[in-house]
Amino acid sequence: MSINYPTMSNLEIAAALGRTERSIFACARRLKLVKARFATTGEERVWQDGYLFRKTESGWIAAHIALWEQHNGPVPQSHVIMFKDGDKTRIELENLACISRAEQLTRYTVVNLPEALKQVIWLKGALTRKINANHN
Repeated sequence: MSINYPTMSNLEIAAALGRTERSIFACARRLKLVKARFATTGEERVWQDGYLFRKTESGWIAAHIALWEQHNGPVPQSHVIMFKDGDKTRIELENLACISRAEQLTRYTVVNLPEALKQVIWLKGALTRKINANHN
């Protein structure tokens, strides 16, 4: 079992040994066996923040960055690749832009928001600080 456990499903092992899946799981836990979780090159996963990542030989890279670098070369230092329309799922060269981190900061800062929304954000921050100060 210890040889097959990393690569075979518990159902397959249970069928081969004439056991239940639960008994295979329990035995694996006692023996401290773990399933293999190796991603193959080219495999894609969506991270929790919604970005699509692709496995390469050197590690994981965001798919939109890989596409940009494939057509335009490496991303310059202190620059980021952003989605023009804000849609992280639309990974097309026409939807990508390379901007400096300074420009990114000016685009997405509170200063550019409507006055009423700025006040709500500042008040929420003040309230959060007050709550945190009372808990410490």
